[in-house]
Amino acid sequence: MITAIFYISMLLIMVFIFSILPYITRRTEQFGVTIPYKIYMRTDIKQIRKTYVFYTILLGIIIALLQLCLHIFFRENVQHIGFTINTFLFIILSFFVYLQFHKKMKNMKAKENWSVEKTQRTVIDTSFHLERNVLSNWFYLIPLVVTIGTILYTFFMYDSIPNEIPMHTNVNGEVRYDAKTPFNVLVMPGTQLFMIGLFFFINIIIGKAKQQIHAGNPKVSKIQNQLYRKKWSRFLFISSVLMVLMFLFIQLTFIHPILQKYETPITLVIIAIIFIGSIILSIRTGQGGSRLKIDDDQIDDHMIDRDEDEHWKLGQFYFNKNDPSIFIEKRFGVGWTNNWAHPISWILLLLIIGTAIGIPLLLTNL
Repeated sequence: MITAIFYISMLLIMVFIFSILPYITRRTEQFGVTIPYKIYMRTDIKQIRKTYVFYTILLGIIIALLQLCLHIFFRENVQHIGFTINTFLFIILSFFVYLQFHKKMKNMKAKENWSVEKTQRTVIDTSFHLERNVLSNWFYLIPLVVTIGTILYTFFMYDSIPNEIPMHTNVNGEVRYDAKTPFNVLVMPGTQLFMIGLFFFINIIIGKAKQQIHAGNPKVSKIQNQLYRKKWSRFLFISSVLMVLMFLFIQLTFIHPILQKYETPITLVIIAIIFIGSIILSIRTGQGGSRLKIDDDQIDDHMIDRDEDEHWKLGQFYFNKNDPSIFIEKRFGVGWTNNWAHPISWILLLLIIGTAIGIPLLLTNL
């Protein structure tokens, strides 16, 4: 019953996140299409957002019911596999739902020619990246010190660690134990180092990502964007510390098996804090800080951002060979994405995937 509640709750939270995406995206972008600021509040556009929410929630309920059926009629191993399948199924199907609204928005824009009699402009603030918009990278020395402490304590207590330690869980939920070695006891510290590197890298992305300042009110938009980056940078640092502490505790369960009964609840609590925190921050800030309230919020509706729809494939994948930027804001939702026409984007993706897979394999096979 607890497993069913957990899995279904996770699915419903994911449904909620997907359903609010049109409301936390910039008001100058809707379903991956550039629009004038005032178009966002039109009655028919509001109805389109509500319709998207309806179909997304309906899809989510159907997927959640499928998961519930797995818990009623099948064994636990099928439930675990089913949750993974249902998660990917929802993500894929919800993308197809999004595509229908993306296409509808593109057709409306072409038919009504929203850019007529409006000046398109790209605003660049040359001082933007010279100002400190993120936490100093030196802050990541804190989780690094915790990780070093984890490694030192592990080797100090090495002789006290059981000769066999849990390493893998199969699809049946059965734990596989491996003989203790100086290398496989470092899987958790290795994971800590990977997480620190990942969050450190994301912090750099936030600071270096291409600025996006609304042409209709550049002064306010710049302040919003700077606050947005600062808030997410701080949140990511806190998340990195929590993740490192979580893996520290998991490592302690290897050294002190009596702690294993607390492993699951502590892990779930930390993940829940990060997950819920990211949702709250997304709603409060909006994409690029667009939901942050700043005084002097006056919009020049005759001035709009330069239309770059041609570079956004399906409204979500940015391909622009003439843009030297590697990282830019997403068009739908909150966060950043890559310029996939830039070779470095693919190199970085392969490095991250390779590191995530390689560290555990290397340490468990040495």
